[in-house]
Amino acid sequence: MPVAPHRASGFTTRSDIGPARVQAEAGAEGEAANGGRGEEIIKDPDQFQDPEDESNIFAGTVYEQDDEEADRVWESVDERLDERRKRRREETEAEQLKAFRAAQPKIQTQYVWAVASQPYPPLRKLTCSRSPGLPT
Repeated sequence: MPVAPHRASGFTTRSDIGPARVQAEAGAEGEAANGGRGEEIIKDPDQFQDPEDESNIFAGTVYEQDDEEADRVWESVDERLDERRKRRREETEAEQLKAFRAAQPKIQTQYVWAVASQPYPPLRKLTCSRSPGLPT
């Protein structure tokens, strides 16, 4: 009965296929500068900046009145959409809670329903056998 080896299988590493790029003679000089590790020299340090970081994109432009008006319009659109989402979410949550309570009512509700559905037994007359003067 063959047994599977106790090592990882099914994937290929960089050491299995060799270096990703063939470096030219000019690349050998860079390799020597890196200590012979074969690492790539980053020429542009800004190339890996976050593309979502828009802090300085419009630094040289002027914020005009039509820009302000467009911002107000989009803000009102966002507010209306948020209100719609909130209203829909609240309606959905209320329906889900109602369905949940119908399927699994609270113990308090079950007890009140059970007690209210049964007629109360008639109260008995109080009697005391120890005191001779009290009514029986």
